[in-house]
Amino acid sequence: DELLGFNPDVSEKHAEELLQPGRDALAQGDFSNATRLGEKAVQLHPSSATLAFAAASLFMEIAQAAQEAVATSKPAECPPQESVARTALSRSMELFERCRQDGSLEQREAAAFVLAGQYVLAGEHDRALEAARSIHMPQADPRIMEAAALAASGKLDEAENIVRRALEKK
Repeated sequence: DELLGFNPDVSEKHAEELLQPGRDALAQGDFSNATRLGEKAVQLHPSSATLAFAAASLFMEIAQAAQEAVATSKPAECPPQESVARTALSRSMELFERCRQDGSLEQREAAAFVLAGQYVLAGEHDRALEAARSIHMPQADPRIMEAAALAASGKLDEAENIVRRALEKK
């Protein structure tokens, strides 16, 4: 790889260029094409953590847009869009998990933070707690995500204690 100048990772700029067609399709409301183009970009550089992180963000945007479409559409149109939202969220979490394992320190920390929120939304409270507790960045307080995961799982007293201690420390 070194002799041929091959780098398994790509730059952030190149990752965004590869994903731009998917973002354009999403802007047009074409969720399936946005998903297809996102997957196509990931397949071009399957070992790139930078591309995986950017693609995970795209899939998260697809999930959010599809969910918003569900909220504003007629009931008969909802099942396909709900399916798109679930599938895109699942793929986003899968790619963020990969970044949490294989990415740079910054990517691992950011992926853990995003995953904690995604797992709360998906109702996977134990995984949300695990992701929140794996955050070590000084600029992000993982206790806030930990408290959100606990609150979502019905452990309000424990969540309140964590938030109280975090505020006292600040």
